Amino acid sequence: MQKLIKFFITGAFIFAVPLSLYSQEEGEIEMKLPGMEEGIKMKVKVKGSETEVKEEYEEREETSDYLLIRRKTRDRSTVIKVLEPEGAIVEIRTDRGLLPIHRADIPTMKEVYSPGFYKIIVAVKGGKWEKKIEIKKGMEHILYVKSLSPVKEVKVKVEVEKKPEPMSSSSFRSLLRSLKDESFEDTRLEILRDAADRNYFTVSQLIDILEMFNFEDNKIEACKIVYPKLVDKENFHEVYSSFKFSSSKEELREWIKKYEKGEKEEEGWEEGW
Repeated sequence: MQKLIKFFITGAFIFAVPLSLYSQEEGEIEMKLPGMEEGIKMKVKVKGSETEVKEEYEEREETSDYLLIRRKTRDRSTVIKVLEPEGAIVEIRTDRGLLPIHRADIPTMKEVYSPGFYKIIVAVKGGKWEKKIEIKKGMEHILYVKSLSPVKEVKVKVEVEKKPEPMSSSSFRSLLRSLKDESFEDTRLEILRDAADRNYFTVSQLIDILEMFNFEDNKIEACKIVYPKLVDKENFHEVYSSFKFSSSKEELREWIKKYEKGEKEEEGWEEGW
């Protein structure tokens, strides 16, 4: 059992230093005395007959994923230090702030001027750590993040709408034969309506279809039937050469404008019916 040979008084506390520390070599002991405020520690530094007593304040907050140490600063500044994990990126935000007040690679330090809660976000590829930490005035806050939560990569599947295929060449030739076999144009329009129910067309095919009609009104009606099922509407301007009269072309243009705007005509919605 060590003998105690020298007593010291600091504040309301009396403590003693072991004899073994009194030598020509420098020694230091740290002690926590009963009745001391939580976090306060006494350090006694001894070299020979010289003795220095220093009071330190330290708070430790530790969980499985981080360690936070708070220490009083000599100049009363308020500082946040993030020291681990090195190479990760940290963002420091105020409690209600949307934008970071500090963003840097770890290790890093940031002096703040208002105490309160700050959000600390640490991120690396595939991992993230986030927590609100109380920042106390006049203290240094040293943060070590020990583990990050894995972040799953979200793969967004973008489905591109498949462009419908127009009627095959053989099927289209069969349709033209059916139209040609009919003597009356009204019947040809009925056959065309039936084909448009189940098929798509190109502008080139529509131009060939219009060759099956002599009357301009019926050509306009054929265009109304086929237009909603065209796969290349951007080429529709080629169709106007199939009309002789400018009035027919203008009538068709007006119908297309209404169709594209989703309007209804006086006689009802026209998709060629």
